[in-house]
Amino acid sequence: MTMKKKTSTKGLIKVFKKSLMKKFSLSPSEIKKFQGFEYILIIKSFTDKCIRLTLYPLENKQVCKLIVKDSNLNDDLFHKLSEYLNQCYVIHAPGLIEHNEEFIFECYLKLDIDSPEKNKLENFMNNIKKSSTFFYIKKIKFKN
Repeated sequence: MTMKKKTSTKGLIKVFKKSLMKKFSLSPSEIKKFQGFEYILIIKSFTDKCIRLTLYPLENKQVCKLIVKDSNLNDDLFHKLSEYLNQCYVIHAPGLIEHNEEFIFECYLKLDIDSPEKNKLENFMNNIKKSSTFFYIKKIKFKN
């Protein structure tokens, strides 16, 4: 399978500031839900008809994004992955999509790229993947 950089979402992390939150037209009570957190994870979801922004409060300035691509819908692989992810702190998972004859699954995890848990995830993925499966773990980090 060839690696394509196309994904259904893009994530970025910003410092929590009331001025940033006001740009999203949030009310004071909505902004209050984010107080006490230093960072905000902004996830942009793209479709043919819209762009959707989802905001998550964060304590850390980095998360990991797991991207799994397969040319065949492999129920066994996605079942095992789902069981594994039930043990992880999943921040956001837009679900399984089909794009250009590939099935793509993405999720954002509260996971440090340099942690043993990241290595454990990588080993797990290497053990369950098929020849048609491609995966990578991307670091999403704070940007000014």
